[in-house]
Amino acid sequence: MILQFTQLRRPRHVFAGGNTSVGAFQGLRQFGPYDMGNCPTEPSVVFIYPRELREQARRLYLSLRDGIGPFRGTMPLLRYPLPPSGVIRVDEFTTEGLSEEQSAAAYKHAVETWLSTGATADIALILHPKTDRENRANPYLTSKFPLLLSGIPSQVVTTDLLSKKDVFEWSAATIALAMLAKMGGVPWGVQSDLPQDTVIVGVNRAVVRGAQGGFARHYGFASTFSHQGVYLGTRLFNPAESKHAYLAGLEAALKGALEDWKSDAGDVPANLVVHVRKELSRDETDILERVLKSAPSSLVRSYAVLKIVDAQEALISNPSQKDNQLPPAGILLRLTGKRGLLQITGLGDESSAGKQVSHPFSVKLLASSPAAPSFEDLSENVLAMAAMNWRALNAEAVPVSIRYPQLVAELLGRFHESGFDVSQLPSDLMRRPWFL
Repeated sequence: MILQFTQLRRPRHVFAGGNTSVGAFQGLRQFGPYDMGNCPTEPSVVFIYPRELREQARRLYLSLRDGIGPFRGTMPLLRYPLPPSGVIRVDEFTTEGLSEEQSAAAYKHAVETWLSTGATADIALILHPKTDRENRANPYLTSKFPLLLSGIPSQVVTTDLLSKKDVFEWSAATIALAMLAKMGGVPWGVQSDLPQDTVIVGVNRAVVRGAQGGFARHYGFASTFSHQGVYLGTRLFNPAESKHAYLAGLEAALKGALEDWKSDAGDVPANLVVHVRKELSRDETDILERVLKSAPSSLVRSYAVLKIVDAQEALISNPSQKDNQLPPAGILLRLTGKRGLLQITGLGDESSAGKQVSHPFSVKLLASSPAAPSFEDLSENVLAMAAMNWRALNAEAVPVSIRYPQLVAELLGRFHESGFDVSQLPSDLMRRPWFL
């Protein structure tokens, strides 16, 4: 069998002034973030920690403000300062001698007491010991949720990370990066040949079962991105307690999302590219196609629906590379006219140095209109979306159009399991990537 392959163009990051760079760290250091957006000129930061972690909190603040290791501080790299005048601390509390559940309650009480005074901040830094992720009662959840209800994004740092000096030196820049994005800044974009009125929408859902066998609730998500991969927001579909009700809500919400685009963009119809994961059922895919096909031309000029799946059963190797057999990054192996294997990381990709050959992604065109971009152009956009992960400067190379909705699903599912009502979260919050 002979398969055709295409070498797609490697994405370049875009920074302030339209300057480009292959690497995120180098570009930020040389040019600064793509757009400071809504990030305040001098952010206010509330620190949340028990009194026994005072010294660790001080070290965290100084490391972010002044830098540590290769990270030179928030101002030189990300163009926002952390002046002492902007530092706030919740009222003193302690967790000494408390169980994990009691400690989580102490964090929650401290946060809610502070919020009850009408206080606010641009972002919260929560410092606590490492806890069991599966434990429903932990400071990560009990602190984060009440802050989100008040529209305050947060960044959690564990004392375990702070205690590992070599690791923390590299993690400090990642923490600062996430803070910028959560406060409304845009760290970087990517070059794109897609039209400027292109909107990429990643769709996913989560099914969360109630305690003691209660009803399952279906949560749907649609995260939107610009043609340069910049995060625009997430629409949370109303939760439903049956699959039928969820599907009806999904269709209504998708139509609402198109109307949102109309109100934001005016009279400019969108070139819509929808990315879905394998978790979506045939019913959900049918709804997507029906909504897109029935949309008036004033809303949607063209559309394409792609299914993107990590192809763990496949491996592309390059025998000419005897040391590691890495295939070139950006190789698209055509399987059929509407399906291919896309190698996102590989030879020529700085982030692949010293790593094993990664699995490719399966990209399949489920539906499209006649005016939609070609399969190669759509696949090149998938490759570019993998360079848009603001979770870290060396984040996993997964297209954010499928990764971000997955993160939202995981977090809201954890909140729900811990007894929080996620439907109360303010819609304005979804315009920032608070879930990083």
